[in-house]
Amino acid sequence: MPNRRPLPFGGLPLFALGLAALACSVLGSPAVTPTAPPVASAAAQTTTAAPTTVSALTTPAADATAAGAATATTLVGVNLSGTGKAETPRLVFDAQGTLHLVWLDKSLRVGGDILHRQTDANGGWSKAESLTSDFETLYGDLSLIRDGDGHICAVFAAAKTDSDPTTIGLYQRCQAGAVWSAAVKLTITQQTSIGLRGYSPARGADGTVHAAYIAGVGTIYFDNVQLSSTDSTSSGPTLVIDKAGGYHVAWESVGDANSPSTIQYRFSADQGQTWQAAQTLSTGQSVPNSVARLMADDEGNVNLLWGDSNVYYRRWTPAGGWGAPAALAGDQTGPNPALAVDAQGLVRVVWEHWDGLPYVMQAVGGAWGAPRLISHQASGEPQIVIDDGGATRVVWLANQDVYYLARPDFN
Repeated sequence: MPNRRPLPFGGLPLFALGLAALACSVLGSPAVTPTAPPVASAAAQTTTAAPTTVSALTTPAADATAAGAATATTLVGVNLSGTGKAETPRLVFDAQGTLHLVWLDKSLRVGGDILHRQTDANGGWSKAESLTSDFETLYGDLSLIRDGDGHICAVFAAAKTDSDPTTIGLYQRCQAGAVWSAAVKLTITQQTSIGLRGYSPARGADGTVHAAYIAGVGTIYFDNVQLSSTDSTSSGPTLVIDKAGGYHVAWESVGDANSPSTIQYRFSADQGQTWQAAQTLSTGQSVPNSVARLMADDEGNVNLLWGDSNVYYRRWTPAGGWGAPAALAGDQTGPNPALAVDAQGLVRVVWEHWDGLPYVMQAVGGAWGAPRLISHQASGEPQIVIDDGGATRVVWLANQDVYYLARPDFN
């Protein structure tokens, strides 16, 4: 089914939002569910440009460690958001090894805010702070990417002022130390419309932020370059830039009664100026029903995931192009897969499931192990990263809160 664009926080159409909330602590610790604060009145909503500490959010103690040394086998995530109104978690390490979490949260005002937390030197989590108190409307698209110095940047679709359509667009805020820059509107495209959505940003070698996104009914663009046909409906674009500077975009082309959905892919060797013809990466046995996910690794390769009745993986190498697809899910099938790549170039994957969080990892030589549940909570929109010590960190949505696990022994 094609992605549907629900109403935005402010009541305008937008790209579909996820559920979100986060959690910080070791695996094996009992889940902490703070009491959700009341929704702030309109008069109490702040409009200052600086990040706002969200004191109304009750959060676990700051000395809760991110990885710890817990040995309990019960896999219980820790609730970090605690509001019951969280959506779209995103989890990324910066170059200094600090773990950052952002999510959309509607507990403090009806229009919602993007909230941020990060780990300290001991693995504890900071208090939540709002990055968007000076925006009137958020449109749901949210990403974390690094700047040229390795600092974290939040990239989000929003409008500063609802009455001024020129303020609608994709914005960036970057952190250096404890200070966040002012929000800057990015010049991704000359198109200006609330119909632009599904942004997947990436930073080029010169520091410029580029993005793949959806325009209109379902046409994929890279910046101002149209990548998909207007004769088909497409969704879920994903953009990465490989180690050599090659640009890769994949998306789902939504099928109809006469033809199945497919995963489409295009490549550019000249920073997005020209693109090779579209290539179909799914097969008749691997028809997608959820968005694709691309990730470039330090080996110069690109890794692709998508879901249908199974979860499928393919790897692109500069020398050999795309390898054969591998089915990963076994009987633990589900949508919205996510992946991370470790220091050896081996991939770890999680995806949604109605009664748990499936996890599978790649062994040396490329073979895949059997999937297993690393939590028995229902999972939505999981995100996975790997720290410098090789430990897996995961967040996901359950009951509109973000839960977090960190274990060195997943592998």
